[in-house]
Amino acid sequence: MVLKRDIKELAAPEFDLAVSLFLPIRTVPDEKEKNRIRLKKLMKLAEEKAKAGDRYRASIFDEAWRRLEEAVLFEGPETKGAAIFFSEKSFHVLRLPVRVGEEVSVADRYHIAPLLPALEPQGIFYVAALSLKESALFRCDKSGCVRIDKLHMPSFGAIRGQTELPADVGFHSSSRGTAGTPGIQHHSQGDSPEDYHQVQIQQYAHGVANAVDSYLAGIHAPLVALGDPNLLGYFRKFSQHPGLMRESVAKAYHGMSDAELFSQVWPVVEPVLVRPLNQALERLSAGFERGDDTVCMLESEIVQMARSGRVETLLLAEEDRPSPGTLGPNNKGTPEEEAVSMLRNVMARQTLVHDGDIFVVPQERLPEEGMAGAILRY
Repeated sequence: MVLKRDIKELAAPEFDLAVSLFLPIRTVPDEKEKNRIRLKKLMKLAEEKAKAGDRYRASIFDEAWRRLEEAVLFEGPETKGAAIFFSEKSFHVLRLPVRVGEEVSVADRYHIAPLLPALEPQGIFYVAALSLKESALFRCDKSGCVRIDKLHMPSFGAIRGQTELPADVGFHSSSRGTAGTPGIQHHSQGDSPEDYHQVQIQQYAHGVANAVDSYLAGIHAPLVALGDPNLLGYFRKFSQHPGLMRESVAKAYHGMSDAELFSQVWPVVEPVLVRPLNQALERLSAGFERGDDTVCMLESEIVQMARSGRVETLLLAEEDRPSPGTLGPNNKGTPEEEAVSMLRNVMARQTLVHDGDIFVVPQERLPEEGMAGAILRY
């Protein structure tokens, strides 16, 4: 997912030349070269638009070409789309966990509207299920959780096998014990077997955290940790994932079904994912039914109110798009499509610049047919 602060940083500045490119990513090996071909076509189209609008600067495009050669765009199992932004002052690449249509914008500000469906929270979250017998990562939404099988997790058994000392090395017996029972073991270097076991658990938790962080690199969706309290503590210490939630679930994962896992973690993430959206929709519908001035459903008025900082929450209808991979005839959107896209962009940008919230919802969830609805601050 994309963080609100990331989009806000993209939305605020004004440039002499601001280029925004969006393209769907196909991760099937045979399609990777086609990804690069589509990207080159989008860059060529951006150059044409810049020249037509008297904004073209060869040095900016040359630098963007160079940096795109170095960028990692087409890797990662969760990558379904990519967004590229560059200007005379900045260069940004975002790998997106949602599919986007091909789109090119050349203006004085970055075009952020296509990023909004990837804005967290939109319903996707992850669960790190921790156990000394086996750990796993799950991708979840409000309907349930699915285990990610491609992720390679470390094995606690392998760590024990690599680091366990032989029973007769480093320990000595303080007594003979009873018949058939070994005496109490003491480590000659000062560490008890329990201390050594904790070191092994730390190594294992560190390895699991690294595996999860690597898989979720660039994905800012919420991450919930579930497992034995001791293992949870070490995992939280080592994980650097920005979406790791403060609240964990201290339940043994081993033997837990996917349905049971979901029932344990959903109460933790529901307040973050679902309730804010439902509350916003309820407020919008109630204000619309009353006909009062706490809400607005007219796009032209929403733009003006967003510019003046009055929009507290913007609810945008999901955008109708052509099939991913096409811009329409001659790789260009129609004037009507470009006008709608620009209007969505202005509403979203001005809302974010003034610290408002944005949700993207199916059109039928809005009180009446239209592009957007807004809840006003005053």
